[in-house]
Amino acid sequence: MAHCASTLVPPIPGVYAYAETQSVSGLPVEFQWVYVGQTKNLQRRLADHEGFADTNVELVRWLRSSMAAEVWYAPVGQYSLSVAEKYLIIELKPKFNRIKFNGGNGNEQ
Repeated sequence: MAHCASTLVPPIPGVYAYAETQSVSGLPVEFQWVYVGQTKNLQRRLADHEGFADTNVELVRWLRSSMAAEVWYAPVGQYSLSVAEKYLIIELKPKFNRIKFNGGNGNEQ
């Protein structure tokens, strides 16, 4: 569950993505990606989300109500965070990210 993720991740730079999952017999079979972010400290940023200290109202509402929330993360070097986040937003098309990128051509919508 995503609501205690901050206690399980290290305080390192990385990207993270929240997903609504559907499971069969306890195994995830489908993901709907809802938010992608980047941070210099994964532990602190996920704790901010868990404490609902976020200005993204839709994400906060979802985190409060979702019983199938999962968070995934990957360590990324501090100087590559923006590139990794942008790539994930393009590929995963998360519904709660405010900035959308137009098919990888670099244009924000």
